[in-house]
Amino acid sequence: MGSSSNENSTSSPRDKYPYPTEFNVLDFVPKLSSEGKYDNWKLLMRDFIRMRGLICFIDGVAEEEHNRDEAWERSNNLVRGWILVTLSEDIRPRVLRSETAKGLWTRLEEIFDPTRSTWQLDEEMEHRQGHYLALQKAAIKGDWDKAREIIEREPRAVRTHITPTLQTALAIAISSGSAGRNRFVRKLLEKMTPQDVVDLVDNQGMTALYEAVGIGNMEGARMLVYKNSDLPNKSDKYGNLPLHFAAMCGFREMVLYLKEVTREDILFGNDYAGALLLCLLTRSEMYVWQRLHIMIWDVVEKLVPCVKCIREKKEKQHHALQLVKFLCMEVAKSDLSKVEMIFKSALQKAVRVGIPEIVEEIVLSYPSALFFMNLGGLNIFKYAILCRRECVFNLIYQTDHVGKRFILGEDYSSNNGLHLVARLTHEQQINLKAGAAGAVLQMQREVQWFKEVEKFTVPGDKEKRNSDGMTPAEVFSDTHQDLVKDGERWMKDTATSCTIVTVLIATMVFAAAVTVPGGNDSVKGHPLLSKQKAFAIFGISDALALFSSITSVLMFLLILTSRYAEEDFLYTLPKRLIIGLITLFVSILSMMVAFGAILYLVFGDNKTWILIPIAAVASIPITLFGAWQFPLLVEMFQSTYGRSIFRKQSDRVLR
Repeated sequence: MGSSSNENSTSSPRDKYPYPTEFNVLDFVPKLSSEGKYDNWKLLMRDFIRMRGLICFIDGVAEEEHNRDEAWERSNNLVRGWILVTLSEDIRPRVLRSETAKGLWTRLEEIFDPTRSTWQLDEEMEHRQGHYLALQKAAIKGDWDKAREIIEREPRAVRTHITPTLQTALAIAISSGSAGRNRFVRKLLEKMTPQDVVDLVDNQGMTALYEAVGIGNMEGARMLVYKNSDLPNKSDKYGNLPLHFAAMCGFREMVLYLKEVTREDILFGNDYAGALLLCLLTRSEMYVWQRLHIMIWDVVEKLVPCVKCIREKKEKQHHALQLVKFLCMEVAKSDLSKVEMIFKSALQKAVRVGIPEIVEEIVLSYPSALFFMNLGGLNIFKYAILCRRECVFNLIYQTDHVGKRFILGEDYSSNNGLHLVARLTHEQQINLKAGAAGAVLQMQREVQWFKEVEKFTVPGDKEKRNSDGMTPAEVFSDTHQDLVKDGERWMKDTATSCTIVTVLIATMVFAAAVTVPGGNDSVKGHPLLSKQKAFAIFGISDALALFSSITSVLMFLLILTSRYAEEDFLYTLPKRLIIGLITLFVSILSMMVAFGAILYLVFGDNKTWILIPIAAVASIPITLFGAWQFPLLVEMFQSTYGRSIFRKQSDRVLR
């Protein structure tokens, strides 16, 4: 009895740390992604764990246990597994290093903390960001007069790190997209010593030469090397030389130049530097106007009264942008942590809904906003790719020479820019449908996106695999299967229907050519009505209808027998459909003209008024066909041969 009592009064490890295995956590808690609602997930997950008697593993009570036996480890791993299974692929890699459930829970709280800053800076550095913001903007714009005023007041500004990534005014100016950047650099170098050029590096250990190399600024690179000839031999914190960086970016002229100015003992002093260069080279391929504006609106409004509502909308938009600009300038005066907390959320929402004006004003007021990352590790351009917002993505053409720096790199799931553009999710399909009608045009738009982003990547990115072991091409094929099938089905249905019509037209006009109206001369076999003008019109129209209908049939047959590969939707299939629809319209028009000519020959009796009802009746099918098919034809022609959706839309320099 005593023994039994003792056993009942002592809790076993299994009683203290239960191990419920019959529950599927996904039946109670939804998946959490970088765009998910963390507060809702946290409430449901915490309640799920509490109901299983294991809340101590996330509130820290179990974490304080010194005697962590097998039962503790098993229950800890169970709770940790529950949490991990509810995390999406873009979140899970960021928390896998947490070995305990409590550590995992804490790490998630840190990730989804809205006040979390991308850069962990001390108080002095926080102050420096706002203090030298004017110098940073002047460096980007190449405004030496403004910069000189600042430097004359504070000479040390020349050697001060003025961005969160520890860039100096020299590094910012030399990588700017402004026309006066090299003049700015030349003037700035006059106020610096040769040693300054080597010693001033960013948080990656990169000198200003790396910035010049990254955008292919040959003149800037030569000025830097002239200032200090040892600069090409200065490696970053990873041991890579500027020559390696030039090879990775694929700038042939820059590679050849740096090869001449880099010391051979530095370049070939160890196997790593030489082998890396070889590998990289192998992968590379190598105001008055305001008054005029108001006057124009007044004139147009009097001519077209309904345009008044358009003017009111435009004026509201103008006032809204002025307000946004004012707010951005005020926010930019705050500390870095507060600036980032406000701007990061605004940028993400503006990109998601596609408002480039807000993004542009934020970046112009605070240039470092270009490097803000969302929870998935994506900057604004990569996020624009993911959301299929070309109006925001086009801002990349207002940055430096090529804008590659914003597309290079990978997210937390090893996805590069091509992986992101290759993905097609439900949200992306919704945005895609708003920009292109029909599966064929949507698929064409997707291929256009992929080809455009491909221009901003290095050749090696095409073959890189993400955490799922897939290349960008494989991701594209996998996620676009349904869209390809829908496009193929629509094209074949359209081609089949149009083929039936064109075959009927060809049959009728061929028969009309053989059995000419009015009959033939019994002696020579010539048509009896051949000397009349209406007969010549009939012959020409009938022949044109026959040839155009046969051409249309051939085009639609080519569509029906196409292989329907992804790239076929870019030019091949739209081109065939455009030619097929145009020739079908021509055949219908020619057939109706030929039919009208026959009616006039047989029943006209040289009375021209008969042509009026004939033309009125014949125009009905032509008008109906044009009204129904012309919008599709125009949209497809513009999408295939018109102005690209990817283009520079403003001359305002962002970086």
